[in-house]
Amino acid sequence: MKKSVFIIVGCLVLLLILGVVFFSSLKNPDNNINPSNDNGSSDNPVVTDSSLIRYNKISSGHNGMIINVWLEDKQILDKMRDNNMKYLFVDVGDTAKNGKLKTSEEDIEHFLDKIRSYESANNFDFVLLPYSEIMLTDYDLTSSGFEDNFVNDYNRLIEMGFDGIHVDIEAIPSEQREDYLRLLERLGREVPKNKFVSVYPGTISVDGKTNSVWVWSLNYYQQVADRADIVSVSGYDSGSESAQEYSAYLNEQINAILSREWNTNLFFTVPTHKSYPETLDNSLGAYSDALNSANDNPFTGISVFAEWTTDDNEWKKISNFIE
Repeated sequence: MKKSVFIIVGCLVLLLILGVVFFSSLKNPDNNINPSNDNGSSDNPVVTDSSLIRYNKISSGHNGMIINVWLEDKQILDKMRDNNMKYLFVDVGDTAKNGKLKTSEEDIEHFLDKIRSYESANNFDFVLLPYSEIMLTDYDLTSSGFEDNFVNDYNRLIEMGFDGIHVDIEAIPSEQREDYLRLLERLGREVPKNKFVSVYPGTISVDGKTNSVWVWSLNYYQQVADRADIVSVSGYDSGSESAQEYSAYLNEQINAILSREWNTNLFFTVPTHKSYPETLDNSLGAYSDALNSANDNPFTGISVFAEWTTDDNEWKKISNFIE
């Protein structure tokens, strides 16, 4: 009798331990897909439930640019059209702590009317993807009403004439990364299938460290990408102090991208808003060098951050590069 009791108690303890291990693994989306090394990256691609994959494929050779709703210069629209910058990531202003946009509908309608008029006059269609930079050092995805307000406001922008949403939520702590995936899944369900869900991702870990809010494992990066139609791969914020260090950083990031197959459209985002060594010249050069040795180019094109920091000399360099 005593032996039976000990066996039963032992089994219950074992089940309790297994349950704790299982549920703790669910808390970190970087580590719960495949057996992996320290940075959450396995030799095999992440397998995502096919029902979660959102992939409206776009033609290669298209480019993009980050602009804002207060753009008034028609010559800038000409330059973007001439360089086939079809995809415009439009800053629509600040977001309140409750997830609601602060910019008035009048300002947004003025922007849309201006773009419609230009498109009609020039027989050219832009793809307009609105965004608002949200740093989770100052916000909380799980706060009451945030997600509902966020999703509803962007669906309202789509009704007004935008072509989807560009999600620029950054500095995501580990305890909110699962919440971020769920937000993307909700957008995948509620944004019309003929519209785009675009994301601005974190930096890919290449040294096994993912304790920074800015750094993602490659597995998590792909989980996010599978839930989006477009990913704007960052080509800056490297912390580099020399051109050589910056080039090496970009090479590592691009090689990490090249190591996987992607169910999304990738834009490589180059800076015109940064100081040396993160210059337009250095970023485009490193991008070209990294892809020269690749068998296939997974990128749709480049995207430039940002219109309001790009001078005439940089426009010439962009045009020469695209040609």
